[in-house]
Amino acid sequence: MKILNVYFIKLIVDSIEKIDAKSFTFLIGVFISIIIIVNILNSIISAIILPKVNNKIEFGLKKKIYNIYFNIDDAYEPYKYDLYFFSLKNMGVLPDVTGQIGIMLNSIFSISGLLYIFSLYDFSMVIFVFVGVMISFMAVVIKNKISYNITVKNIPNDRKIDYINRLFYVPDYSKEVRTANGDIFFSYLKRAYDNLIYVYLKKAKEIALLEFFSKALTSLIIVAVLFLLGFKVINGVFTFSAFTMLFTGAQQILSDLNNLFSSFPQIYSLSLKMGKIREFIELGNKNNFTKHDLSKIKEIELKSISYTYDGKKNILKNSNLELNAKDGIVALIGGNGSGKSTAINLILGILKPSSGKVLVNGINIENINLNIYYDKISIVFQEFYVFSFSIYEILSGTSIINDQNENRAIEALKKVGLYEKIMQFERGIHTIISEEFEKQDGGFSRGEMQKLSLARAIYKDGDIFILDEVDSFSDELYKSKLSEIIKELRYKKIIFIVTHNREILSIADKIYQINESEIFLNN
Repeated sequence: MKILNVYFIKLIVDSIEKIDAKSFTFLIGVFISIIIIVNILNSIISAIILPKVNNKIEFGLKKKIYNIYFNIDDAYEPYKYDLYFFSLKNMGVLPDVTGQIGIMLNSIFSISGLLYIFSLYDFSMVIFVFVGVMISFMAVVIKNKISYNITVKNIPNDRKIDYINRLFYVPDYSKEVRTANGDIFFSYLKRAYDNLIYVYLKKAKEIALLEFFSKALTSLIIVAVLFLLGFKVINGVFTFSAFTMLFTGAQQILSDLNNLFSSFPQIYSLSLKMGKIREFIELGNKNNFTKHDLSKIKEIELKSISYTYDGKKNILKNSNLELNAKDGIVALIGGNGSGKSTAINLILGILKPSSGKVLVNGINIENINLNIYYDKISIVFQEFYVFSFSIYEILSGTSIINDQNENRAIEALKKVGLYEKIMQFERGIHTIISEEFEKQDGGFSRGEMQKLSLARAIYKDGDIFILDEVDSFSDELYKSKLSEIIKELRYKKIIFIVTHNREILSIADKIYQINESEIFLNN
């Protein structure tokens, strides 16, 4: 299209110089027709085809990144979390790369056609433009590399800004945020933004100089081409129509060369980002390489486990704990901050022990495929969160509705005593109880939310049930009902409970206690 634009300008100017109205009208008509056809094709590609392709790419990459993060060892380690955060933030890199490749191919095709036209008149002009653009290109490469380094250095600051955004956005934090001293949030946010701009300003002068040099050189090239071509028209070397075509062509070549050469540093910059994403993906590949799949969790053991927080404070030291179905109900007690949650996170593979081993069926958890491992665990956390899905989706983990899944969900809700309340809602088990996206007819107390979390664990029917202070928001009637639910699972499943409830402790077959960072069996 660009080549036709340049050549049609010459033909139109020729027809004007010859005062040929018929030829002029015909050329304008053809030119308009070509413009309409090309724009229709561009609109179809940009508005229909590309959004579909980009949407599919983004979904696939996001799903892969989430799955890797779920499955990597020691996922909360800062370097790994930084890679995860960077990967999520830069998921648009693949569509950007394909877009830049498209620009490159389009520019190459356009330049090739324009070079042929110039070869018929004055090829030296192309060499002049090419040399100028090459110098400008080097400045752009240096600028993009500096910008990438700034982006990488600012990852911790971006994470802090994202954290404050979530505090104001996530409903679970809303009460704390509203009633706390608001200055702390804005002070934290301001520090993050100040650090962000500080990192940038350290290199701002270099970026500004490179930007100025690149743009000034481009403008000077245009003026120089105009001067040289104008002189040749004055000296009778070119006609005015040839001057118009060549000047327009020179501008187009300059634009295409800039696009082409700027695509290289863009692709280079994008490749650096892709390298970071690839590094994160490799974490997942290494994590799954030769990892064991589990058919059933038979036993879990913490063997001589120690966990040190931040390399200083011992949360757990030289501790042992065994879990299996034949031991019946196993409980863990200890004071606040004693390490109970740490023990659960070690069992889940979320934290990595400083020393010792976590063994699942006698295999080090580091050699276990965590995705498959999690599929076999039913857990209720003390700090539980209910997703903004329907009750059915929360329990079943799927949006596919069938009678078998619905009946299974209903049975789980009956066991925890929520079925009657839920059936009073207009949409029953398909009620969305969160108001994250729309107004709903369901309202649950914290105790009822905890019951729902237990119902989800019952629905999942894992090989092991981990219940962390599962009665902390419940009344005495429910605590008694909870004991009956746990008794039903005894000897059929591995049962591990963190609780201070005497009624539940009274039915425990083994009780471990944490005292002074050490887990020991309380006889």
